Amino acid sequence: MRSTALPTLLVLLAGAMWRSASGVKNLLENPSFETDLPRRGGPWLGVGFMLERNSTAVRDGSYALLVRDRKDENSGPVQNIEFIKGRHYTFEGYVKLLNDVENKIWQIVKVNIQVILSDGTKQGYNIAFRSFCNSTQGWIRMKGDIDAPEVDFTNPRLAIRGPDSEVNFLVDNLTLYEMPEDPQWRQKADANIEQFRKSDVLINVHLPEDVPASEVQLEVYQKRHKFAFGSMLRDDEILTSPVSKLMKIAYSIFEWGSVQNYKWRFQKGDPINEPDLSEAIRSTVELKLHGLKVRGHSIFWDVDKNIPEEVRYEVPKEELRSVLHKHLKHVMMNARNILAQWDVQNEHIAMHFYEEKAHNTELTKLMFEWAKQMNDSGQLYLNEFQCVTSGAQTEQLYDLAKEYLLGGIPLQGLGIQGHTKPFVRPNPTTMWRRIDRLGELGLPIMMTEFDLGWPDMLQRADWFEDAIRAFFGHPAMHGVILWDFWNHTMRYPHKELVRGPNRDNVEFIEPGQRWACLVNKEWRTRETVKLPDPLSPVSLRGFQGEYEVVVHRNGLPVQKEQFSLGSEDATWDLHVTSRNHPIEIPPRDDFVKECVSHREQRSVGKATSTSTAPGLTCTTARSAWSGSGVNDKVSVSCPDGHVMTGCMSMQREFQWTRNGEKMEVEEGTGTPVCSAYNGHGGGGGVKAWAVCCQGSGLTCDYRTAGPSFPMDGAMAEATCASGQQALGCSSYSSFPVSDGVRPRDDLRACRAQSGPPSDALKKSGVLVYSACCRAASGSGELSCKAYNSTRASDRSSGSTISVGCPENTVLTGCSAFAEDGKAAGASITKTGKCQAKLGDDLPPGSTGVVAYAICCST
Repeated sequence: MRSTALPTLLVLLAGAMWRSASGVKNLLENPSFETDLPRRGGPWLGVGFMLERNSTAVRDGSYALLVRDRKDENSGPVQNIEFIKGRHYTFEGYVKLLNDVENKIWQIVKVNIQVILSDGTKQGYNIAFRSFCNSTQGWIRMKGDIDAPEVDFTNPRLAIRGPDSEVNFLVDNLTLYEMPEDPQWRQKADANIEQFRKSDVLINVHLPEDVPASEVQLEVYQKRHKFAFGSMLRDDEILTSPVSKLMKIAYSIFEWGSVQNYKWRFQKGDPINEPDLSEAIRSTVELKLHGLKVRGHSIFWDVDKNIPEEVRYEVPKEELRSVLHKHLKHVMMNARNILAQWDVQNEHIAMHFYEEKAHNTELTKLMFEWAKQMNDSGQLYLNEFQCVTSGAQTEQLYDLAKEYLLGGIPLQGLGIQGHTKPFVRPNPTTMWRRIDRLGELGLPIMMTEFDLGWPDMLQRADWFEDAIRAFFGHPAMHGVILWDFWNHTMRYPHKELVRGPNRDNVEFIEPGQRWACLVNKEWRTRETVKLPDPLSPVSLRGFQGEYEVVVHRNGLPVQKEQFSLGSEDATWDLHVTSRNHPIEIPPRDDFVKECVSHREQRSVGKATSTSTAPGLTCTTARSAWSGSGVNDKVSVSCPDGHVMTGCMSMQREFQWTRNGEKMEVEEGTGTPVCSAYNGHGGGGGVKAWAVCCQGSGLTCDYRTAGPSFPMDGAMAEATCASGQQALGCSSYSSFPVSDGVRPRDDLRACRAQSGPPSDALKKSGVLVYSACCRAASGSGELSCKAYNSTRASDRSSGSTISVGCPENTVLTGCSAFAEDGKAAGASITKTGKCQAKLGDDLPPGSTGVVAYAICCST
């Protein structure tokens, strides 16, 4: 694995330099308790227990804070703080426990931030969490970070709490800083994906003498990723016969499965003498038959409520070690060599029942040593709670894993749960900082239990997509496993990928579509290659994983071979046979055939016609030509009394490298404008056209969405509200990769489509704009319809095609769409038709450009 120590060092140095250069202050008052503590009014508050300055034991300076005579574990110092929705904060401080509790080996200390939500409920979020604490350790460093929730709240305050009420403790040297967000994280993630998740392969094709190269075509298809994309899958769903639609979907979008019935609590039979693992093992075998790798979750779980009652209450502490050893041997012997990974211990940081009951601090270490002795092929993981999607326990896990590695404990990977906290976005910037830290250990890191809840499905889809892209884009990550995916079986609402009342009646919702489009389309290599000549090798760059190569002769599949592509570049020899009879290639299930994204859908502004004239009348306005530089912009607006319903652009000199156009609303004036943008290599410049309509009370809401997935055929869609119709459509891309834009047939939305990126790092996807309009009540309902040219243009550069509106209707929008790309844009002709132009020659078999007109009447 490539080292991530240098990125981590750079992040730490950048954070220190940023605080120094920007003059950011510590958000805590009297953080080292060097000034007196007022009896009333703070800044440090405590009710029902004693807070006092103490000079006998300090971390730095002359004083520390003594906390004593506490009534419960939640008693601790509190300070009201500045804490802003959606911002990011880092905390560091020191705590010293002054005494221990009889018959208890460890304490937990935590720092959290509490808020009151707009509905009056209280919500707490840990910012630093330290386990395995006792009085022998001296000053204990508390370090962590937090993403503030994305909802309105009041009364934020920081609280230090956690040890049992009998424990007195000292506090000193506290800091709380706001940290910046990296606006370039997406570009960095995509660059990392290109560098770390792909490799080059050179295929040497060996042909028999009787097989000419001109007859041969190769279909190179990636069957499985090296990176683990999967989900927890339930035994009752896996073992249902016949295979349900739910599981067919699972087999099409997941390559790994977690079987959670390896948990002691979930097993049938006598948990001590005859535990029954049959369902877990049958489920594992079934998943493997469908090509999935499987995680066994988990041999032990250190949380008391999730341990069989017989173990909790009936096993004497003197016998607990032998009972645990016996259980591990039973589980691993019965599932020998069928699992890719074992979660040996689960949530050891959060709680430590086994150690406390046996009064043995080494029990979890022993579990790993026992597991190693079984010589099983599965890797041994420590699965922990919330160390990447939140930052309270990251430093604790780092210290624990480092202790294990230095002590020779056979820890082979870190499993990270990702059950996101309510109202908190899994922020890529802060998640990367946490992964950087854990990546210093050199261990594989798996996101083993990811789910994300948010009631707004489109907002959740955006956050979900960002999180998955961030995980795949960090080189220390080895996989992401979701924690279920069907609303019918998920523990909490608003987290599903598919929705439906039963296992044979389920459909994808947008978060699920995003997952399928990332894993099965954007990040999966599919290439069809014609042999250049009998002697030249085929060179490809593809995502790492397992591949299938189908040899076609004269269009028929005649041979199938396989190869692997790992983290190093490879050379592979393909020996083509003389076979010319077709072989059967099983169909590949694809439940998401179109990638249609509503990413970041929003309104950019509204406008209303001031005209009082009845009916609907429209005219056009056009700009001058733009400059010839990249992204040179030219804009046009409508006359007074009109609203803009359509926006289009055209590149001159029959070029196709424009970036497109945007429907924008000027700040201050609120005036809608159509802005055209020149592209890379577009020396001729671009011109913008606006369709300007007036009618009593005509109102338009300019909506945008995107970017789409940055791959050929992916679409961005901006939808209109009920009662509105899309009267015009526009599209824009940061690089000239757009196939254009067209209205949906029902005029409830516009769709822009991305073409293939010209370069792996020059991929932007497309933005779409919809002019969503309605007439005022009582002024006559708009009756609108989309028309397209009956055929596409010719395939030669400069070819045009046009479409007009029927009699008694007016043109409100015009756009160009070219399935195979290279459109020069759309414009309005002198006769009022919508004209689309092709900007380059296309090869045989391609489709030219199509013109789309939206025509309305009242």
